[in-house]
Amino acid sequence: MTDARKSFADIAKECNLTTAAICDRFTRLQKAGIIIGSTIQVNHKAMGHKAICNVQVNVDQREATQVIEFIKKLPYHTTLIALLPNNSINLVAGLNDISEVSKFKESIKRNKSVADVKVEVWSDVKNMPEKLEISENSTVETENNVTLREDHKATYELDEIDRQLIDKLLNDSRQPFGKIAKEIGTSLNTVSRKYKRLTENGIIRPTIQLNLPKLGYYAVVVFPIVFGSDVERNEVIRQLFKIKDSFLMIKTSGEFDLFAFIMVKDINQLLKAQKQVSETHGISKMDMKIFPVLVPWPAAGEFISTF
Repeated sequence: MTDARKSFADIAKECNLTTAAICDRFTRLQKAGIIIGSTIQVNHKAMGHKAICNVQVNVDQREATQVIEFIKKLPYHTTLIALLPNNSINLVAGLNDISEVSKFKESIKRNKSVADVKVEVWSDVKNMPEKLEISENSTVETENNVTLREDHKATYELDEIDRQLIDKLLNDSRQPFGKIAKEIGTSLNTVSRKYKRLTENGIIRPTIQLNLPKLGYYAVVVFPIVFGSDVERNEVIRQLFKIKDSFLMIKTSGEFDLFAFIMVKDINQLLKAQKQVSETHGISKMDMKIFPVLVPWPAAGEFISTF
């Protein structure tokens, strides 16, 4: 999951196996329906979305499908639209400017079936799907492998070939560069060079996609968190990332300061995660929400880490 384009030969060296054995294992995982695709994580700010928002729309459930179609037709970039069991629709919106947030909210409210709209503006994301401890004997170093950075790279200017390459990789990040070059009408060298620049500048990151229920994961728990005063926020985040199967932290500028996401297999893991979060120093308030897992996961074009 760390790099979907890493060669089987390189993986074989890391695992002390033969390249043929790795190829065989990969094929078996595909046939078993565990690995079900590949995609890329994307830096949406580099794609021109200066404001990323999580939006919850409260609706009459009988009208939910109609409202979802209404939102999709609005002139905004919306992804990860999901109907939740509490008569609400959850979605992520990428907006060109922070000033569009109120306009987007009012546009949704114009639908007569919408009762309320809540918006949380994301300021930064740390998205690490590779942190899942799939095996009981996982080699993931949860204590030490999370690096948080304060520096932000300069905005990367995308050209048309960059955008076409990203579109192709969203559907299959492992496809041959020669195939992509032919489809978008450029050379293999150009595609290889563009890909290297996009990955080195933190614009995209290739990952495989999994069928989580086949690995025993059935829910994702989200903890909306408010920090206490005079705490080092990144230290709190580091502590939260030490919790088993925590994989995503989103800094926000709304009612809550942070959303912490933890994948769980059963009620025991859920209760343990809840206890660990509640006991984390520096948290003054927290809530808990439970959602079914996405299939495939991660979703195409999820947000790449920005801190």
